[in-house]
Amino acid sequence: MPAEELAATPAMLAEVRYFQRLTLRDLRWLAERAEVREFAPRELIIREGDPCSGLFSLRRGRARIFKTSRTGRQQALAILQPGDTFNEVPVFDGGANPASVDALAPAQVIAVPRDAALALIARSPDAALALLAAFASRLRSFTALIESLAFDDVTRRLARFLAHSARTEGTSTATGMVVPRTLTVQDIAAIVGSVREVVTRALGQLEGQGLIIVHPDTFVVPDVAALDAYANG
Repeated sequence: MPAEELAATPAMLAEVRYFQRLTLRDLRWLAERAEVREFAPRELIIREGDPCSGLFSLRRGRARIFKTSRTGRQQALAILQPGDTFNEVPVFDGGANPASVDALAPAQVIAVPRDAALALIARSPDAALALLAAFASRLRSFTALIESLAFDDVTRRLARFLAHSARTEGTSTATGMVVPRTLTVQDIAAIVGSVREVVTRALGQLEGQGLIIVHPDTFVVPDVAALDAYANG
């Protein structure tokens, strides 16, 4: 089923970090060219290898950037939260989409066509600088991912992921940071570069050491600092 398309407004576009310093005139110009699309959970937003259609920003929900091997195994590169952007690289080099993106929850995405994004950069130095900053941040995160995959075992990679989730999504309670289980074990395995069975064992190891408590719908992290120390020890 194709994604539902809605009209973009200047106010919506002003929420995107690239466009926050644009003049109202430029925001109105961009709103005439941009679209807002709705996606269901697990619906593909962009497909790896397809021609680049433009620049995207996640407005609501959660999404995942991932690569797929020839055998079908997936490696998640990033979990996107509202305000995050994606697909910047092919906007500039004209190549195909370098990775796929799908929705993890009902998602709303702002889509800016490639020609409009390039024209905007020519119109606005502030937008160009914001894009460069995003490139730098994404490069740092991918460098950290490569380092983790190369040098850390699965349990430490999992501990690092859960500690990050506790800080960004957790709710503080008397027993610790409570993190909703919105991802399947298979999803988590793709993020930490492993398989479901190994991640299940790693969860048991972390729970056995008292670093997490596993419930059907949540993870509880009693001490985020201790989990961080394990991940980086």
